[in-house]
Amino acid sequence: MGAELSHPGADTITGDGIVVRSVDLSRSVHHGTLSLRGAKVDSLSLDGTVLRSPGGYALHADHLEVATYLHGNNGFTADGEVCLNDAHIGTVLDLKGARLRNPGGSSLAAIGMRADAVMNCCEGFDSVGAVELYHAQVGQRLCFKGARLSNPDGVAIWAEQLQARELMLQTAAAVGTIDLRDARVGVLHDDPAAWPATLRLAGFTDDSLDPPLTGSQRLGWLRRDPGGYLPSAYEQLTSMYRRLGQGEQARAIALAKQRHRRQTLPRVPLAWGYLQDWTVGYGYRPGRAATLLLILWAIGSLVFGLHHPPPADGADPRTFQPVIYTLGLLLPVIDFQQEDTFTPQGAESWLAFVLIAAGWILTTTVAASIIRALQREGE
Repeated sequence: MGAELSHPGADTITGDGIVVRSVDLSRSVHHGTLSLRGAKVDSLSLDGTVLRSPGGYALHADHLEVATYLHGNNGFTADGEVCLNDAHIGTVLDLKGARLRNPGGSSLAAIGMRADAVMNCCEGFDSVGAVELYHAQVGQRLCFKGARLSNPDGVAIWAEQLQARELMLQTAAAVGTIDLRDARVGVLHDDPAAWPATLRLAGFTDDSLDPPLTGSQRLGWLRRDPGGYLPSAYEQLTSMYRRLGQGEQARAIALAKQRHRRQTLPRVPLAWGYLQDWTVGYGYRPGRAATLLLILWAIGSLVFGLHHPPPADGADPRTFQPVIYTLGLLLPVIDFQQEDTFTPQGAESWLAFVLIAAGWILTTTVAASIIRALQREGE
């Protein structure tokens, strides 16, 4: 505690495999590597400690086992990599206000690490280099609130396959990619003002987002992933809004998913997609379909009322009802006994064809929307 040790390019302290109760190196200064690989301790205090090993390991403590807490705050500084790969912290890993520097490398390597309660990289935490949390597990809260992260040409936080009950990402600044692929989080706390330019979200799942924001805002969040169209990300977000009872936001995300998917399609399906979007909003705007049906019904009734189609097989022309006839064309599953009795000619025959085709598309879309709504209510 308070000592200054110098052994540049080598270990200042070699405690690999030691088994002791408490290790207190607070406010000590090390010119070289502090090595605690495979050590087993009840607690470890690095409060105010300065570790200097540029380009090498500042703290080499993979497979470290700490029964209670590891404190590295109150001015803890590391010039070089802090390595906690496969370490196990029994309660709290506290790096509030820590300053870690390893440009072009890993400032904090915690691949496969487990913290049974909390991991704090917040309140002034400052990292230059990658924070690696691949396959890490945090029992309760992983906090980056107020942290400053910088790795301009790479990953600022590599949290692929991370598991945490809460993840707080309201960073003060994040320069570089935040990678959350296949991560599993209970609640993600974030802030649009702190979103990095690049987010990787393929396979990311969460139970809730705080704040949920609007669908349009969250679409901007999804579009920061350079992977392009990610159906699972849209589905995850849609499910969250449904759980929150925000059906309109869920439909907006589901519609955006179809529009993004459309960009990946070849020419003919692409044209069909635009038609589906314009006419019925891919089935997520059933009101639009109903309105189009009413408009087509009015147009057909007017045209066939002015120009009666000739009767077929000697039918009585006085039995023709333009409103019923048009409705029969638009509703293909219902037989009003008018469509086969009267046969339009010329331009009216093309109108009849358009009404039949539109009727199939629009009525099917309305029916599918009703079924989807009933399914959501039953979930």
